[in-house]
Amino acid sequence: MTTEWAVHAADAADLQDLLDGGLLAPAADRGVALGLPAPLPRSVVVTRLYWGDAFCHLLLPTRAERRQAEDSARRFGLDLTLATPPLAEPELAALREVLSWLAPGEEVEVNDWGVLRLLARDYAHLRPVLGRGLLKALKDPRREGGDRQPAVSDFLTSLLRRFGVGLVTADSLADPGPFGLAVAFPFQFVSSGRVCLIGSTSLETPQRFSLAAPCRRECREFMLDLRTPEWALVQKGNTVFAPWRGAQLEAFAAAVTAGRISRAIYAAGVDRDRAFLRGSAARQPEMIGLPVL
Repeated sequence: MTTEWAVHAADAADLQDLLDGGLLAPAADRGVALGLPAPLPRSVVVTRLYWGDAFCHLLLPTRAERRQAEDSARRFGLDLTLATPPLAEPELAALREVLSWLAPGEEVEVNDWGVLRLLARDYAHLRPVLGRGLLKALKDPRREGGDRQPAVSDFLTSLLRRFGVGLVTADSLADPGPFGLAVAFPFQFVSSGRVCLIGSTSLETPQRFSLAAPCRRECREFMLDLRTPEWALVQKGNTVFAPWRGAQLEAFAAAVTAGRISRAIYAAGVDRDRAFLRGSAARQPEMIGLPVL
């Protein structure tokens, strides 16, 4: 199996930053070339762009962001995948508008069972991909690789086949059962929720940590680094991530070489300082804000 390579950018500015910094470069025929640190292949050709946010219900893309994704796809010959977050019932109307912009056959990564059902029922012309938010595993960033690697059970296999899923996504090596495996790297998400710490910092005290608090998309500009001498966390908006450790990267590289990975997704929106692409698998910034307990 040949691995397909993808980039998940936070927005058009994030993608342009990669280009301006020389970390992405136009490929000869189709896609963009991405340089990776050892032990991964030195250079790969990215042929897919993920757009949208997989975790926050307040970050459904705008029409302008859709146009930017389409423009990037045309410029570099990229396929598109829309990432969608967990959504409450009233928020599905906004998602329907976004889905109406997509071309037949376009991919949608789902992180909500209701969204998967919606696609199967009303948008059969789109291709669903199971997001990493739905492939469950116990995670402890203090342990190498977490407590348990995710796996697709027989029951989940039956359910995913019913809804037309052919690819499942994880942020560590997983047993995908009969499906293709996409791996998002080099961060694992640890926890997520509907309240945003970063978005609350600029609000008056009565408004903080409220579901009704306004969103100014502060996470597009700021991230929170939480560190102890032994380990680190990164908070982007409403979601906490842990960087991969050395053994995880080595196992991932071996799985790519062995043809076990259908798709590899570089999470550019989380690796905001590009430490991974510059050869450091772990972030080493000064800690800002709250200590990790």
